[in-house]
Amino acid sequence: MKIKNSIFISEKNIYSKNAPMSSHLGRPSGGLAFIIDQNLNTKCLFLNDRIGILNINKLVIYKVYLSCNNVTSENRLTFQSDLEILNESILNFKCKGFEVVVLGDFNTDLSQKGERTNDFNNFINKNNNNLADLKQKQIFDFPFQRADQRSWIYNVLCEKNNINVRNVLVKLCPINLSDHNSLFLEIDLKISKAHKPITSSPNNSKIIVNWDNLEFKRAYEERIKKRYCAAPELTSNP
Repeated sequence: MKIKNSIFISEKNIYSKNAPMSSHLGRPSGGLAFIIDQNLNTKCLFLNDRIGILNINKLVIYKVYLSCNNVTSENRLTFQSDLEILNESILNFKCKGFEVVVLGDFNTDLSQKGERTNDFNNFINKNNNNLADLKQKQIFDFPFQRADQRSWIYNVLCEKNNINVRNVLVKLCPINLSDHNSLFLEIDLKISKAHKPITSSPNNSKIIVNWDNLEFKRAYEERIKKRYCAAPELTSNP
């Protein structure tokens, strides 16, 4: 069932996108959804099945639901190319003076070592980001729990000089029957004085992937090029 057919809230606009299951690991279904007050002037865009953008004034919020790690080369290709798509889009918005926040399920626990963790850390450092959720003291320290397994796969990323994102908290809800806890945050829509547009343009040079398999290199680059050759516009409120 499509997400938009499963959600109805009066006086709200709903933007949604299904994320199909790509392997036997992870959830059989899922996706992205923004549920927004109708009195807000917003625009929405989905870069693909797992990356969505919400624009409010000069703020851009990225919502992600990246693929579950099944430890295959194809899976890493998808993860890396999603990060590259995300990175290029972020740079474009920053060049235009937008403040950027990235949040959601990265399906990567930074406390666990591995190639995927290295890729995610490189993305964070490249964009000069803070992990606002880990920076703040938490009462509950596990956004995800199943039996005795706990992990931190949800994150809120913002620039290190950002003072508008605050009170990023993991919260428990008695009516939540899921094994995922909610991540709450507050964002001031007023651009902070510390925020300045970047002056350099995004680097659109050829992407280099340090893999020995030439087919994966070509597939990676083709996935990025395909996304930007058919880039849609932000969609306004209905």
